[in-house]
Amino acid sequence: MNTSPIMRNLIALLLFAFSSASSAQDYEQLMRAHMQPQGITMEPNNDPYEPLDFTGSFRMEIEIFKNGATKGEQLSARYALKDDKMSVEMKMGEQPEPMRMLYDLRGKWNYVMVSDGEKRTAMKMRMMKMTKAGATAEPEKSTFERTDAMKTIEGHGCRKYLGSNSKGNWEAWVAEDVKLDVAKAMRQISGDKDLDQWQGLKDIGGMALEMVWTKKEASEKMNITVHDLQMGSVDEALFSLDGYSVMEMPSMPR
Repeated sequence: MNTSPIMRNLIALLLFAFSSASSAQDYEQLMRAHMQPQGITMEPNNDPYEPLDFTGSFRMEIEIFKNGATKGEQLSARYALKDDKMSVEMKMGEQPEPMRMLYDLRGKWNYVMVSDGEKRTAMKMRMMKMTKAGATAEPEKSTFERTDAMKTIEGHGCRKYLGSNSKGNWEAWVAEDVKLDVAKAMRQISGDKDLDQWQGLKDIGGMALEMVWTKKEASEKMNITVHDLQMGSVDEALFSLDGYSVMEMPSMPR
């Protein structure tokens, strides 16, 4: 779902800092050293709680192609959602084990859950807003066209939409009966407003089950597909910390 560079960088930074730091002070210094050169700043997420208005789960497969490559960077993520919680199990490339993240949207906490095979640890952190240097205060609105083309995906009738803004073009097959605002969900967990591949869909009122996003000024294309979509119920165990040792980490540096 959230495939922005900010989120991908944060995942790598969290794992590196957690595995390398011997104290909270070391952790903060490592995070600061890796974020500042990339122009990423963070501040506490104090935005009012907004329920997701969706209960369900799905798996998302993402492939990012750069510089005309025929094989792209692969990312697989399983999402479980209800009004005030989100669970994300993510696997990037050849990573042997997936990493799980749990978001408490009402309490503004997130947990990065890792295991070394013997011990399971949940790193507890305040939810933060992430901003990349040069990002605009508000995302640019996309223009889109609702076409007459239809096809069935995951048992849902999907309509083809075409959209564009100054940064790229997208083609999406949208299940208009699936009322999940992906951009809203992503903003809650990252604060990243520059989610170009999703912002164009937020006014449509459905969920894209297949999408291709192509950047205009860079040789980059992103293919996104949704699988195993279930709505109306979700396994509550996916939001549980049972069996994990919780370690509260310091607030991330600005």
